[in-house]
Amino acid sequence: MPRLSTIKGSRKGHLDEYEALCLEIGKRIKELRLERNWTQLYVARNFDFFESHWRKIEAGKTCSLQTLLKVAKMYDMSLSELVDGVDRKRRRK
Repeated sequence: MPRLSTIKGSRKGHLDEYEALCLEIGKRIKELRLERNWTQLYVARNFDFFESHWRKIEAGKTCSLQTLLKVAKMYDMSLSELVDGVDRKRRRK
């Protein structure tokens, strides 16, 4: 049976990877917003987000599937288009 410290260590690695992925997705979401010349306030008012929540999305602090689906719809794209290339970019670093 594995020791508890081993289990905690492997879980931490998974969380680090998840957090890194959320950061990259947040960057992609911000890039798409800036390409459209939208402000964070514009997004909040026109697409039913709180400004504080939107800032967390772009900062990579939150990237739930439900949120990503809503963002993809806002940008008129599929979820796969939204996250296309994000993991590959992260692995090249």
